[in-house]
Amino acid sequence: MVAAMKGPKNDWLEEFVAANMPPAILYADTSEMGRDEWLKTRRDGLGGSEAAAILGLDPYSGPYAIYRSKTVEEGEPEPDAGEPAYWGNVLEDTVAIEFGRRNPEFEVMKIPVMLQSREHPWMLANVDRFIRTTNGTGKNRKYEYGVLEVKTRSAYVGHEWDDGKVPIRVLAQVQFYLAVTGLQFVYVACLVGGQRFAATRVEANPEMQALIIEKTKELWDRIQ
Repeated sequence: MVAAMKGPKNDWLEEFVAANMPPAILYADTSEMGRDEWLKTRRDGLGGSEAAAILGLDPYSGPYAIYRSKTVEEGEPEPDAGEPAYWGNVLEDTVAIEFGRRNPEFEVMKIPVMLQSREHPWMLANVDRFIRTTNGTGKNRKYEYGVLEVKTRSAYVGHEWDDGKVPIRVLAQVQFYLAVTGLQFVYVACLVGGQRFAATRVEANPEMQALIIEKTKELWDRIQ
């Protein structure tokens, strides 16, 4: 069953999602959502940043940790994400702007939405940015949309981003987003060590998406 949209109705956002990402629905307009409300809303399903842990691909987390995060009593404090997460949030706009500067063929769009899969409603997506490129002109103009995922990482793990590589836990996250939206590509832009920019295009992978859908459903069934 598809849940009703949370928060005030936003016709423009609903129309944008319906026109460009038919497999998804607008679950929440997050533009005026405080952090506490956003964290509470995330508990309504499973998100892309949790995909790697659910698949056993995250060395810092696992399925039980995600289960626990969804089933603890409300009011129990969220664990402190620490300095790396703080600076990741601070630098997100900077990295996204730099991606747009280096890739002028794309328009970078920050659209404050939480999306839900129509077919797999336990899957919720909070996408950093959408990107689009234009084909044709005038009445023949068509837009192609994709996802931009922004990361900041320590120089100590810089080798994970060498030569166009993307760490497997990040691949799981972005394939989750593509499964929810139905879009066909994502760029992962990462600032490594505060001084090296890396950006890699990742195409939709139906096999990986099928595994993500299977494993997230198994866990969500246990959570319910």
